[in-house]
Amino acid sequence: MKKIFTISIFVLAFCLLPICSAFAANTFGVGLYDTKASIFYLKNSNTTGAADNTLGFGAANAGWVKLAGDWDGDGVTTIGLYNPATSTFYLKN
Repeated sequence: MKKIFTISIFVLAFCLLPICSAFAANTFGVGLYDTKASIFYLKNSNTTGAADNTLGFGAANAGWVKLAGDWDGDGVTTIGLYNPATSTFYLKN
């Protein structure tokens, strides 16, 4: 329980939002989205260590909503952003 609390404080203090999905085929991964810089830090497996992929995507500090999904049905989840001001989706594949 203490570890979860520590992670929550870290995430909130640095404006990092958690994101979970299958970022590589047949695996489960986790990641963080930096809302201020609009950077995704993605891990291809549920293990410790540095991010496997770091990806800047979208406008920094714009208030966009992070997304993750299998946009083309290939079994691999990719990232996306939603701009609520214009009702526009931006999807990576």
